[in-house]
Amino acid sequence: MRFFASLNWRRVLMIIGTLLIAFACGHFMQSGFAGNTPVATTTDGPDAGPILRGIEEPPELPVPPAATLTPIRFERMQPSTASHTAWVRPLTPPDDIAQKPQGAPCRTSAIATPRPAGLLRIDITAPCLPNTRVLLQHHEISVDLSLDESGSLRLDLPVLDDLAIVDIRFADQTTTRIEKSLPGVNDLYRAALIWKGPQFFSLHALEYGAKYGERGHVSALAPKSPDRAARGAGGYLVRLGGETGGAVEIYTFPREDAPARGVVQITAEAVVTEETCETTALAKIVQTSALGSLMTSDVSLAMPDCSAAGDIVVLKNLFKDLRLAGR
Repeated sequence: MRFFASLNWRRVLMIIGTLLIAFACGHFMQSGFAGNTPVATTTDGPDAGPILRGIEEPPELPVPPAATLTPIRFERMQPSTASHTAWVRPLTPPDDIAQKPQGAPCRTSAIATPRPAGLLRIDITAPCLPNTRVLLQHHEISVDLSLDESGSLRLDLPVLDDLAIVDIRFADQTTTRIEKSLPGVNDLYRAALIWKGPQFFSLHALEYGAKYGERGHVSALAPKSPDRAARGAGGYLVRLGGETGGAVEIYTFPREDAPARGVVQITAEAVVTEETCETTALAKIVQTSALGSLMTSDVSLAMPDCSAAGDIVVLKNLFKDLRLAGR
């Protein structure tokens, strides 16, 4: 009572009047002015469009998200007949396939293996250069050779030094070098005839005074076997090239293991053809000296006129005779 007595009655009446007016305005705005005006609400339905309802209508229950999803029908998978351990190799790009026949790498290579009687076996591989030519160079020897349809070539080269250096140039201008040591090569006698172009030269060795066509006659028509030289029974001849470019014929004799005393006579021949008649035939010779070193000289031969086509020109005294002391 003391609390109410201390209040200013005019201020109390003002506060009460204000509260009654505010209450009356709120009731009028809710029930009288708004009436049945619809209110827009949204749902989680699939079309996400607004749904109108009246102010007096109860709101709909919320729709669970799963109820608005469109079901996806999965067809039954048929069991695969492939093995579960199968592995699929990734495809090679088409541009690589065009440059790599059957997936082979396009790397050129040359492998050298020493053989008896001063031979060096060379295996050349260029899988992306089939049916092309390669240039082989060794010492004074320079010959053109042909790769087969798989880009391969095997040849036996009679080397001229204990340390053989062979360069091979391919059609794509890449070069491979071989360096191989063959001890004992300097103990062998070598005679080589080298030429270029469409010329027809040949080398002939007549061992121990043999005549043409006899057992001791060694030529491209009767080259003998390198095994013959390996066991000291005589010499052998190797011909390389000669298709369209340079060619070489190399005669080898085991002079340190000669079975008997005697002489080996070396001669060269040139065939007169319609292409070579009335021209100057050029060649080069390489031979082993008495001290074991190599001697090189050039040959220039004036060929007869074309009426002599088919004849053979014998070139004597190009090579020095090989004199054997025997065992």
